[in-house]
Amino acid sequence: MKWRITLLAILMISFLGVYADNVSVELIPNEINVNVGETFNLDLVVKNVPEDTKCGGFDAYITYDSSLLNLTDIQLSDVANSANLKDISVEDGKISLMWFSNNPYGNFTIATLTFKALNEGSGVISLSKTAMSDTNGFHIEPLILRNSNITILKPKSDLTVTNISANLKAYEENTINVTVGNVGEVDASNVSVDFYVDSEKIGSETIDSLKVNETKTVTFTFTPKEEKNYTFVAVMDPNNEIDEKNESNNKFVKVLYAVEESIALGVVSTSSVKTGETFTVDIKLDNITDKRPAKGLDGVLVYNPDVLNCTNFEFLVNASEELKNVTFEKGKVTFSIMDGNITKPTTIARATFKAINVGSSVIALTDTVVSDINGHKFNKIITNATTVTVEGPDLCIENISVDNPYYMEPAVVKIKVSNKGHANSVETFNVHLYIDSEDLGVKDISNLSVGTTKIIEFNWTPTSIKNYTIVATIDPTVDENTSNNKLVKIVTITERPIALNLISSTNLTKTDETFTVDIKLDNIADKRPAKGIDGILLYNPDVLNCTNFEFLVNASEELKNVTFEKGKVTFSIMDGNITKPTTIARATFKAINVGSSVIALDGVAISDIDGYKFNKIVVNSATVTVEGPDACIEDITVENPYYREPAVVKVKVSNKGHTNSTETFDVHLYIDSEDLGVKEISNLSVGETKVVEFNWTPTHIKNYTIVATIDPTVDENTSNNKLVKIVTITERPIALNLISSTNLTKTDETFTVDIKLDNITDKRPAKGLDGVLVYNPDVLNCTNFEFLVNASEELKNVTFEKGKVTFSIMDGNITKPTTIARATFKAIDIGKSEIMLSDVKVSDANGYKFNSVVVNSAVTKVEGPNINVQVTVNDPAIYRINNSITVTVTNNGHKDITIPFDVRAYINSEELGNATIGSLKSGESKTVTFNWTPTELRKYTIVIIADSSNSIKEEDEDDNKVVKTVKVVEIPVFIKMYKALENGNSITAKIEVGNINEKRPVGGYDLKILLKNLTVVDVKAVGISNWSVSNNTLFVSGYNISEIGNFEVGEITFNITNSTYSAIATDVKLSDTGGHKFLKVCIQNGIINLGDIKKIIKIDNETEKSIKDVNLIIGDEFNITKLTLDTEDDITIPIVGKNITINKTVIDTLREVKEKAKKIN
Repeated sequence: MKWRITLLAILMISFLGVYADNVSVELIPNEINVNVGETFNLDLVVKNVPEDTKCGGFDAYITYDSSLLNLTDIQLSDVANSANLKDISVEDGKISLMWFSNNPYGNFTIATLTFKALNEGSGVISLSKTAMSDTNGFHIEPLILRNSNITILKPKSDLTVTNISANLKAYEENTINVTVGNVGEVDASNVSVDFYVDSEKIGSETIDSLKVNETKTVTFTFTPKEEKNYTFVAVMDPNNEIDEKNESNNKFVKVLYAVEESIALGVVSTSSVKTGETFTVDIKLDNITDKRPAKGLDGVLVYNPDVLNCTNFEFLVNASEELKNVTFEKGKVTFSIMDGNITKPTTIARATFKAINVGSSVIALTDTVVSDINGHKFNKIITNATTVTVEGPDLCIENISVDNPYYMEPAVVKIKVSNKGHANSVETFNVHLYIDSEDLGVKDISNLSVGTTKIIEFNWTPTSIKNYTIVATIDPTVDENTSNNKLVKIVTITERPIALNLISSTNLTKTDETFTVDIKLDNIADKRPAKGIDGILLYNPDVLNCTNFEFLVNASEELKNVTFEKGKVTFSIMDGNITKPTTIARATFKAINVGSSVIALDGVAISDIDGYKFNKIVVNSATVTVEGPDACIEDITVENPYYREPAVVKVKVSNKGHTNSTETFDVHLYIDSEDLGVKEISNLSVGETKVVEFNWTPTHIKNYTIVATIDPTVDENTSNNKLVKIVTITERPIALNLISSTNLTKTDETFTVDIKLDNITDKRPAKGLDGVLVYNPDVLNCTNFEFLVNASEELKNVTFEKGKVTFSIMDGNITKPTTIARATFKAIDIGKSEIMLSDVKVSDANGYKFNSVVVNSAVTKVEGPNINVQVTVNDPAIYRINNSITVTVTNNGHKDITIPFDVRAYINSEELGNATIGSLKSGESKTVTFNWTPTELRKYTIVIIADSSNSIKEEDEDDNKVVKTVKVVEIPVFIKMYKALENGNSITAKIEVGNINEKRPVGGYDLKILLKNLTVVDVKAVGISNWSVSNNTLFVSGYNISEIGNFEVGEITFNITNSTYSAIATDVKLSDTGGHKFLKVCIQNGIINLGDIKKIIKIDNETEKSIKDVNLIIGDEFNITKLTLDTEDDITIPIVGKNITINKTVIDTLREVKEKAKKIN
């Protein structure tokens, strides 16, 4: 042990010390919370030892409260194990080390200390007698010591209520399920649970034992007195008798709505009788159960006394006479009965009626009051009426139609009347027609047999363009149903359009030639003949002259009128009866000059033979060209359309006419209304093109409007003598690129960065450059900056500041890519520096600023360690199942990491957990795993951060953080209900659940099954279960299970009451063992009545015979019908809003497609 003395002697060799800034000895982590009996680790870390002194010796004692803790192990790090002398004592908490070579410096770990927590309490694990020397034996001082605070907790239970569930029915006794658990660290016993409804305590239960992570269900009963929301509260350990880790989760509050089940009062009778016959009507109370028996019933039975007479009313349930009451009045029977205990669907009473006249009567119940055995009124009563017809004729207006529904044209209104009754009509009755309340007349119909139809016609001429209301009525004296004796129809009246067309004998002529233009009236018919026409014929008098105008229809001269003026002819004619397309008039024109003229009609008025104006007239004009040259500006183009650069505007002019142009005419150019000049064009032959050029330098970055015009004196078409074009002027971008001689260097090494001006041309030379070169002064230092272009010294300027170099140069004429300057840098510390330019200004040779300057920076790293984080997580992640987040941390730098650093995980800004990595060599990777169970179907943001306190100097601090967005989905589960056995009038159905992930077992279920023509005999279900039937609906619920994969929920035995039966599970709720609902549930129903499917899908008889099985598949967002044929083919049909058809043709086509699909490679 002599070396110990030597070590201490060296550490204490002198009272003189070596000063070192910020050297520390730390116990990490500095805050620890553990439970009694647990073990934990602390790292003993040294930080910031200077490289020039290094560490030669280390001595420390670890002190702590031995009544709370016990130090069980000291594991030296690789750095400590490399010491030449070592003295370690777990019993004394002593660590003494000395290095004679390979002395450590910077940040490094000495040892990992392992402790065991003995008793509850808190204290400090301290560093005492801690000393450190350099390689010469001098103290390194001052030393900063950082101790670790320890809190030891006693393990406790943690009682929690996680759910309150019930299918709550008003006025019925309900079982309330309360799910409780223990999420603590020790088991609990004799746990009390109190239960409250709307602040009133209704019960208390005691649970014998509740183990760690165990859940149990406690049940209470409650009868709601009305339909409303009730607030249920469950409280565990209400008197705080059990010491818990968390007392705040012992209470659970849930609001549940108590729904009152509806009952039905139906009136059951025959649908038709004959006069003099009697029949009965039953009043039946349905959807009643023994869970809420009925006691009394009051109501009024109403009917049509003109058709029926009630001759008797008797009650069919037992009750003393004083509790029965019946009163007869005309058209109604008032009744009441107070029985006692009606527990199932029951016929309450029977009324006897006699048919006294032909007609129809609704028999219905009004003012009904039903009370239960507790005197509470049933609030939800569905009453169903019946209609009885006393047979006779049923005269009906089936339809109103209008032939030729046009303004001012004769129309025919047709009324279709039929007899849909049970007897022939032998009387004569009237058919009245009204249009917009105006009586259009009356006609008779006689002797209309059953099933026959007659049509009555009325003549009518609409006088307005609008919607008309047409009403037809009939008035038979003997009729089964008078509700169909009137029909109302809206008819839209429009006007039939006519046309006036100008038809020229030619569209191309020569000077002094003549041609004709006909005015033709089209789309006219004898249903509405035309009588007169007025109008003005317009033309271009500089090109044409109208020499004659003659009418081509017969009319007396006094009814014709023609007036000639320059450029127009005004005309009118009143003929009498134009019943077909007709040429009204002909105008003769002479061509007097080269040019183009539109010949058109204006001020046109046409009247029909009754003097009414035609409102819809389509007028089509004609265009005639007199041959000559046609000088045209075809295009304007701009070469080199860039800001402050010389551009050329080219105007393209051509002759598209019929003769050569022998004159000289001007081409004017205007840019944004500024006259850019005029140039001449001479002798432009037919088909020839000439291009005129103008020089222009754009002075703005914008859209310019360029206008070119020409002014020939002889031209066929002057409309193309002007062209307007929008030209976009942009600035040609230049670039300033920073080019570094290296992107990776070492401390104290130097490198250069060139500033290069690119994309510059002689079309716009550069003259001057100003800017600031910025960099990270903690990593680099700029030692020199020199310009590489010629300029006088007074036009150069360079200023050095910390982290930036401000420079400017005014040269003169830079016409090509050029390196402007070179900066020299020295690496002073580990890290990364972006070297970039800011506040850059480049001016051209005329002193104008370049506005579009692209600046590209450079990045240089100084070698050191570098933490890189990569994250692997399921995407999508699975709802309510543990998803591992794997974090791979790599040191892709050039130096080792020797001190611990943290890795933290956050989910939506909340910390999920953290871990510590003790050391990481260059090129080494380590993996950290975090467990995460998503509780919502949504997108989550996962953030992983390494070295959150930036305690490690790195080449690049930007890759320590990873952000990922992960979508959470749920694995869909499947429920299948199918017929397992059929025996006579009994069937057995099975319900199976599938695709349950082993990490998320099913813990409970609630099923709602709609029944048709089935009664429930028995239900056998897994777990603690109960079932009930109400309103033809079976409810099954259960809990206290833990099932995965595929399993059977239950077996149901039914009695069949009619062959058209079905059982459809419409609402299925599954919960996991934690009480959380499965959200994606797909239900496959296999007990389906094909007749119900045929209500929405048309299936022919041949196809129906081949259907082997029917399934209805219900999901969150879909309903699908699956038909299985006897050939084992399946037809899958989505439920649609309109009828679809499945027949032999459809099936054959599907099979053909299927066979062709098999052959596709």
